[in-house]
Amino acid sequence: MNSLRTSVFIIALVALGLSGCRKSLASQQDCNLILNRLTELSLVKLGYHDPALLQARQAEFIQLFAAELVDCEKMPLDAKASACIKDAKDVPSLVHICLK
Repeated sequence: MNSLRTSVFIIALVALGLSGCRKSLASQQDCNLILNRLTELSLVKLGYHDPALLQARQAEFIQLFAAELVDCEKMPLDAKASACIKDAKDVPSLVHICLK
């Protein structure tokens, strides 16, 4: 699961970094939302639906990826991205549609 979470987060950051001209830079809140949603979607895909596990993993990943979250805050992000991230049904949709 460690390699999965690392891969998912790196893919998301790369997609965010490669996005074209946007109106504003991602905030800390935006970056936490991205990481938390990626965590949630990844756990659901693996068959986990326990809210306590989700919260524990999200807290763990925020600490684990602290440096990447700082870099994320320098990335351009579309104003519509937050709603898209919240509504994403899976990781590929989040990465390839919301962070495009």
